[in-house]
Amino acid sequence: MTTIGLDVGRNNACVAVLNSFPDNVLRFYTENRQSFIKIKPDSDGLQYLENLNPSQIVMEPTGVWYSSFWHEWAKSKGIPTLWVGHAELAHQRGSYGFKNKRDPEDALSLACCALDPRFVDRHGNPRFLQFDQDVVGALRRMCLEQEQLTKIRTQTINQVRQRLTLEWPEASETGMKPGPKGTPLLSVLLPGKRPINR
Repeated sequence: MTTIGLDVGRNNACVAVLNSFPDNVLRFYTENRQSFIKIKPDSDGLQYLENLNPSQIVMEPTGVWYSSFWHEWAKSKGIPTLWVGHAELAHQRGSYGFKNKRDPEDALSLACCALDPRFVDRHGNPRFLQFDQDVVGALRRMCLEQEQLTKIRTQTINQVRQRLTLEWPEASETGMKPGPKGTPLLSVLLPGKRPINR
């Protein structure tokens, strides 16, 4: 059984391949560092994965859109995807002796989760997220998408505040709540419809 741990990034994925659970994960990592390679989400990367003939792929649900690309490919090939939560992966990574969060270490830790007999709950069931279960799966996807959109919005708001501090300091100190009837702040400040707090 070939298990692939896939640590997905914005424009690549780090691949770890395991056929069995290593006796010593840290030593396995040290001795096989050159085998953890990064592939791109293109035809060459997908062909590389297909040539490995994986039985299962293990990923974190990171950046919903990034991991979806690899998941959809795996689904099209009939390869099961196992999902490991962020907190679970951090715990497992630490238990294997990794102190830093590096792509190859995460990829190996993900692959190990599928083969580690200790990666079970108190009932003996594997601790993977059940992402593809109809309503529950849809809700999880929506929550993750909402988190992503919140990150984007927060970055935009912070950049606007920084720019205002440079170009219009009085407005930057004003609360960023919408104006009357939900109108955006700047559209009521510019024509003087709302006083600037000093």
